[in-house]
Amino acid sequence: SFVVFMVIKVWVPFRLSSRKLRPARLRVQQAKQRAVQAHDPRLKAEAWREAALVVLEELHNPSLASRFARRAERADPGNLETLSLVSQSLRRAKRFGALERFLWKRLAEGHAEQSAVYDRVFDELVALYEGPMHYEERAKALRQLRGSGRLTA
Repeated sequence: SFVVFMVIKVWVPFRLSSRKLRPARLRVQQAKQRAVQAHDPRLKAEAWREAALVVLEELHNPSLASRFARRAERADPGNLETLSLVSQSLRRAKRFGALERFLWKRLAEGHAEQSAVYDRVFDELVALYEGPMHYEERAKALRQLRGSGRLTA
């Protein structure tokens, strides 16, 4: 009877959560199909962003969300919404090294120093160093270089 009790205790919550997640999984599947079928890069990126948001917020899988967000970024580079989504998903997945590399790569792409994309990427990098990576010296140095005009895109 103990074994039956344990099986029911594990199986019932699993089945209930599976039913709750079914609509979210369906939306992810539909978004993925739209992304694959889209010819316009912006529509493709929009579909990948939608899939990433559902996976991140409803399915609570930041690693998978970061993969979808990166696909969106490759389809439409420099989109502010996508940059934020990649950053958010990598942070939640605690993949700080990957986020750091991603941000430095975006800075190196040569966006104009005063552009919104450059500002967002720069701010994300400084926040990463000040926050979870605990590299306050790097954050301070970046701010000083940017303030002096030496850090250009």
